[in-house]
Amino acid sequence: MKQLFSLALAILMVFSTAVVASAESTTTLTTTVPAASYTLNVPATQEIPYNAKKIALAVPTVSDASGFAEGKNLRVNFSYGALSSPNVNTTIPYTITYETSPNQIYSFSDNVLVFQGESDGGVSSAYPGQSNGLAIITSGSISHLYINIRGSDWGKALGGDYTSIITYTAEVVAP
Repeated sequence: MKQLFSLALAILMVFSTAVVASAESTTTLTTTVPAASYTLNVPATQEIPYNAKKIALAVPTVSDASGFAEGKNLRVNFSYGALSSPNVNTTIPYTITYETSPNQIYSFSDNVLVFQGESDGGVSSAYPGQSNGLAIITSGSISHLYINIRGSDWGKALGGDYTSIITYTAEVVAP
């Protein structure tokens, strides 16, 4: 009887270890990616001299950037309308252009600036971008922005105080 009991115990041990040996084992990996943070610095109110044709405008910058990386960029869309006055029915249209190196002036294909993410967690200076995402139009960063007003548009404007607002909208993007 002892032998039978010992044999049954031995068989039971073999099957119990077989179940453990065939059990599924898993490892769960987790991580938390911190949200990118930044401060977008845009030009303040600026006086435009009457009859000026090309007026320098400060290029927006980014400070206190963290959580960026190569491929994780900051896209800044900007929009604006013509200079207008509430007291008259004329407007003064203008365009915004950019310079990448001395005397290399370009028009925006879209009103988009891209600050490219860098490996240290910060971002580059502004590059011209496209509204569909991260594409860079030129190989150089933007050194200057300009407001351009044609002389004929100044000539059509009736007397008054004119204003225009440039609105910047920023978004962290990745392909």
